[in-house]
Amino acid sequence: MIFVKNKPWLGDSNFIIKSLLKGNIMKFVADREGTVFSFLQLKFNISSTKIKNWLKHGYVKMDHKVITNPNHILVIGKSVEFLKPKFRKEDKGIWFKGKYIKIHYEDRDIIVVEKPTGLLSVGHAAEKIKTFINLVSGHLLLKSRGKENAFIVHRLDREVSGIMIFAKSSQNQKILQENWESTIKKYMALVENAPSEKEGVIDSKLKENRSYKVYTDNNSVYAKRSITHYKVIKSFKKHTLLEVSIKTGRKNQIRAHLSEIRCPIVGDKKYGSMDRSIKRLALHAFYLQFLHPRTKEKIEIKSSIPSKFSQINKKSDKREKK
Repeated sequence: MIFVKNKPWLGDSNFIIKSLLKGNIMKFVADREGTVFSFLQLKFNISSTKIKNWLKHGYVKMDHKVITNPNHILVIGKSVEFLKPKFRKEDKGIWFKGKYIKIHYEDRDIIVVEKPTGLLSVGHAAEKIKTFINLVSGHLLLKSRGKENAFIVHRLDREVSGIMIFAKSSQNQKILQENWESTIKKYMALVENAPSEKEGVIDSKLKENRSYKVYTDNNSVYAKRSITHYKVIKSFKKHTLLEVSIKTGRKNQIRAHLSEIRCPIVGDKKYGSMDRSIKRLALHAFYLQFLHPRTKEKIEIKSSIPSKFSQINKKSDKREKK
């Protein structure tokens, strides 16, 4: 039997556990009280229906007794056994809201995955469970039978989709974060209007107000210098597709900077967009170039632009013709 030491838990957990693995049986020792349901949901980040089915079919035991009640309390020091069923969708990839999330690259050190829009990168006080890191961690945990987990390297806003890197160890996490400034990060942004120049740089000091909105304040000692490069890729009647790269990674940096040059990102109500053509923020992290933490090899990852970005302009053209 293998003892997995110092296994990090998924997000801000209500449980601190030590994992024991043998065959298809996962064994845990709970250090804090909580329901079986919340334990499984936090660990595997899956639907309530699936958890209830696991309990219904006898996949969960406590002290060798089958637990079917989702509200059953895990007692401190008690062992929990989970018989891993045959996962079909999970074995093929990361399953989220009826479709697979694309894994762009994976080896023993890192995994690079495409984050969908509408999902937090990591948890906060209001939401600890439904996060991207929990989703990726749950996938790795099941696939590797507890030998792998995800460590956050960087973040994307909840509303932003695109490429994210996760390390599989704290050591690789530290290496990637220490070299993050040299990582090349590019985004595609569909914006309202058009910038005055085909290519330009926005360089200002950004600060966050009490409403959690970021804005330029070059005179504040609390504001941080932020540099955003943009380049026009394609122009439409009402919109412009921009390629954006950032030298700094401030909160809402791209959204605030583009709004300040009167080109708010489509769907970004927080920063002044009046366009409701698509039900998402039209910002996508499509390119990353970084050095592999162990081999030092240059890794380049590219992602396709979401189809909704082009669909919005096709719909606009049809309305204009009518």
